[in-house]
Amino acid sequence: LLQRAKRQNEMTIKSLQTELSTMKRQKVRLMTQMKEENKKNLTRDKKNTQQIAQLKKDNVRAAIHIKKLEQENQAKDALLKRRMAESSKAQTRMRNQNDKRAAANELRSVGRSFARSSSV
Repeated sequence: LLQRAKRQNEMTIKSLQTELSTMKRQKVRLMTQMKEENKKNLTRDKKNTQQIAQLKKDNVRAAIHIKKLEQENQAKDALLKRRMAESSKAQTRMRNQNDKRAAANELRSVGRSFARSSSV
């Protein structure tokens, strides 16, 4: 009876020792896995941070380019508006000069016909 209890205790001890060594191996495996996953996460986070920084840079660069294009467009619009105003003024001056010439020609023509009619 005593030997039987002793054998049973030895078997329980051996079983518990086996279970303990299995648990220790599992712990080592899990710790290694956790370290690898942590390393992967850090690498991924670093890459994401770099991508975000690059996207922000690109966004700022694009915004600056858009602003520059808008300024160029405004300058071209202002130049076009100024040239249109100048053209309109030139056309008005030309019309006035043509009207004056036509009036002067008409006066000369009337003067000639009046001179002819008075000399007759």
